[in-house]
Amino acid sequence: MSPVKFADQEIPNSPFRVGVKNPVDAKKVKCYGPGVEPMGVKTGAPATFTVDTTEAGEAPLEVTCTDQRGRVQPAQLTPGS
Repeated sequence: MSPVKFADQEIPNSPFRVGVKNPVDAKKVKCYGPGVEPMGVKTGAPATFTVDTTEAGEAPLEVTCTDQRGRVQPAQLTPGS
């Protein structure tokens, strides 16, 4: 293989390998459990639910919870297996 060039200059250590991961598909994230049901969630009480990302690809997970007035409330995440 020939070295990679930029502005007609060889780039040191080229050619080089680039690791490529599978793409992330947020549509494959699943969320279920009592804390996301339309009925039965009580104001001020903990609401537990599961976020399944096993088929979505590898990326950081961010969870935001808001109250009925749209204010962000703290969330405690517990990683699963």
